[in-house]
Amino acid sequence: MALFKLARKNAYAKPGRFLLTSLAVLIGVALTTAVFVFTDSLRETFGGLSDDIESGYDLAVRSEIPFGNRLNAAPIDLGLPEELSKIEGVVAVQPRVIEFGIVANKADGSAALASRGPNIGINWEDSSPTPRLFIAEGRPPISITEFAVDIDTANDDNFVVGQKYDLQTPQGLRNLVLTGTFTFANPEENASIGSKLIAMDTRSAVELFNSGVGYDDITLTIDSTYAEATIVKNVKDMLPSGLEVLTRSDLVAEQADTFNEFINIFRTILLVFAFIILFVAAFIIYNVFSIIIGQRIQEIGLLRALGA
Repeated sequence: MALFKLARKNAYAKPGRFLLTSLAVLIGVALTTAVFVFTDSLRETFGGLSDDIESGYDLAVRSEIPFGNRLNAAPIDLGLPEELSKIEGVVAVQPRVIEFGIVANKADGSAALASRGPNIGINWEDSSPTPRLFIAEGRPPISITEFAVDIDTANDDNFVVGQKYDLQTPQGLRNLVLTGTFTFANPEENASIGSKLIAMDTRSAVELFNSGVGYDDITLTIDSTYAEATIVKNVKDMLPSGLEVLTRSDLVAEQADTFNEFINIFRTILLVFAFIILFVAAFIIYNVFSIIIGQRIQEIGLLRALGA
C-alpha cells in the first residue's frame, strides 16, 4: 500500500513527465493506426472510381504489349469496329481514343493546365448505350470545329459555352467552338480525379489526337441472353495478331491495381514517419523508465531501512 501511495505521489509530483510519456505512446500508435485506416479508405474510394471509369460495356479489345507503358501500344485499325459489330450477340461497338497532353487555352491565351492530374483528350462515346460522358450544359461536339470540356475545367478556368478557344493538339493549334460541358463516369459528380478532359467527336478525335491512324481501344456491349465466355471466344477467333480481348471486370481490377501501386507507395512513406515517431517514443520511454526505476530502487531501499 505504501508503494502504491508513493507511486501515485510521484506521478502527481511530476505530471509533465507522466503525460508526455503517455502522449508519446499515444501519438505513435494513433499515427500508425491512422495510416492504415486512411490508405484502406483511399483504396476503397479508388476501387469505386475504377468501377465508374470502366463502366458502360462488357468487353474491350486493345493492343497487346509485352512490357512497358500502355501509352506506347499500337493503334487499332479503323475498320475493326465494323467487323466486331458482325459477331452474333454483340449489340454495340464503341471505339475509344485517349491522348495525353491535349490542352485548351483560356480566354487570355494561357494554357488551362491540370495541377492534380494530366490533361487528356478523349472521344465522345456516341455508339455506346451507356456512355461515360454526361452533358451538363450545351451539347456534344459533332464536327472537327467543335469540342467539349469537363465541368470542373469549365468552372475553374472560366470556359464559356459558345465561345471559341485554341486547342493544343499533336496536329498543332486549332481554334474551336466550345459546344458543351460534361461530367465523367457519373451523371451527378465529375470523376475526372483532378484531370482536365477535352472531348471531340470520334472521327475528329482520331484525326487530331491520333493522327488519323486508329483507335486506342474498342469496347463491346453484348446481349445479356448470350454467354460472355462464348462472345469472348468468338471475338478472339476473329482478332488479328497483336490484339487481345478482356472483360470489364479484368479492366476494373487492372485499373484498381494501378491506383493501389500509388497508394502502397504513399502508405510506405507515411509508415516510415510513423515508425520513426514510435522509435523515438520508445527510446524516450526507455530512458525515462530507466531513470524512474533507479529512483524507485533508492526509494524502496529507503522504505526498507525505515521499516515500511
